[in-house]
Amino acid sequence: MPQAKQRLREVQETLASREADIASFYATHQNWSATIARYQTVVDTYPLYSHMDDVLVGLGDAYEAEATGTRAMKARSGASKAEQEMFEAGKAHLLKIYDDEAAAAYNKLVLEHSASAHVEDAKDRLVAMGLPIPTPTPEQVAASAALENSRGQYTLSNRVEFFVLHKADTVPAATLGDPPLEDAKPTIAPDIYKKSMSDYLSSMNPAAYTPRPPAAPAPLVPSATGSSAPAPAANAAPLALQDVPAAGAVAAADSSAVSSVSEATPATASGSSVGIEIVPPSSASPAPTAAPASPPVFPGSESPAPAQSEPVNGSAQPGPNDNMGGIKPAGPPIATLTAPIEKPDAAPDAVNETTPGSQPPAQLAPADGKKPKPAFDKSDESSSKHKKKKGLAKLNPF
Repeated sequence: MPQAKQRLREVQETLASREADIASFYATHQNWSATIARYQTVVDTYPLYSHMDDVLVGLGDAYEAEATGTRAMKARSGASKAEQEMFEAGKAHLLKIYDDEAAAAYNKLVLEHSASAHVEDAKDRLVAMGLPIPTPTPEQVAASAALENSRGQYTLSNRVEFFVLHKADTVPAATLGDPPLEDAKPTIAPDIYKKSMSDYLSSMNPAAYTPRPPAAPAPLVPSATGSSAPAPAANAAPLALQDVPAAGAVAAADSSAVSSVSEATPATASGSSVGIEIVPPSSASPAPTAAPASPPVFPGSESPAPAQSEPVNGSAQPGPNDNMGGIKPAGPPIATLTAPIEKPDAAPDAVNETTPGSQPPAQLAPADGKKPKPAFDKSDESSSKHKKKKGLAKLNPF
């Protein structure tokens, strides 16, 4: 049992060291939410950690950094006196939250780890904050001294062993105290960030930051089939069918019998038809003219001409070929042929002024059939493609 407990202390020493190193890394990047989360996890989960004094000092410094950023905030330009007073009050409340958290970390170090090496740093920070330094009880002083005296000491042999074998550094692990058998719930950075935002909103604008109650679901109304459906809105108008005159029917003089669509509830068309608005004719308009008894017959044909839609009261009546339910098709009543599109003139033929079979002078091949080499100045230019120097010319560096 003593060996198992010591192994557990060493394992927790290694895990706590890893968490503390990650927290110090986030502190160098000024990620205070992640720093606080890692340090708080070490405090809650590994109480026998050998560098708990460094952890508590780092935790308090992280909260003090949050307070420093809060002190640098200023009210918006052009704010009224009442707005500035409300801003300063919220700022003071937020500063008190951060200062209390930092002071709690420093007090824990002074009271529970009075025999550690960095307890004086915590006392100095409390004095700088204007807070009293707490006095530990004799039992707390004796427990802290016994815990620190139980830790191992570094020797040359174990230092070489760690360097060569790359083992975990478990020398400062405590040999007294009961290691916790269950890990506490770890603190994560998103929770710290959400708490900071909640504290900021509640401090700067407490009236606007009120939790909203969850929306109540709509009551269910049992249907005839046994299933439940949401109840309809109280102010929703019931759907109603509208009277539409048949195709070819002539409207009466009094158009009050024809129902019209209400402006509050626009009608929706079903099927493939389009949405229209029915405008009843005025009762004061003259009666429609009667259609001719028989359509005219064109010379040379025995069948009458197709009936055309005649305008009645400013609207056209449907013809026999209209199949749109009394709606006149879009487009002009009589389609007229437009002028044909003029074809552009043909482009003139390209004129080639070069005599066939001739070649420009620049493209003529030399008489001897060899490509001439480009001229160059030896004093200014040099090329590896030219022949190497021979004889005494090799000694000339220029």
